[in-house]
Amino acid sequence: MSVSDRLERKIDRLERSIEKKREKIKKLDDKFKDHKIEERKFTTKKKHILSKIRSLDAQVRVLKGGLVKSRHNIDKTAE
Repeated sequence: MSVSDRLERKIDRLERSIEKKREKIKKLDDKFKDHKIEERKFTTKKKHILSKIRSLDAQVRVLKGGLVKSRHNIDKTAE
């Protein structure tokens, strides 16, 4: 298994977890609209989830950069 394959799998895994966290925010929003949770609790949980999403996005950007770099190096060595 090459480095690029592992990076692609890791990126896919992180993107799936980002989508799950966005779904959590939607569920929280629905609960808030149904008056099942208070506004304070909603905003704190939403901020917490959004900070996790931002950190995962940063990881994805770094991994995509590493993937581009490794593919570029492979192409250079192939020539």
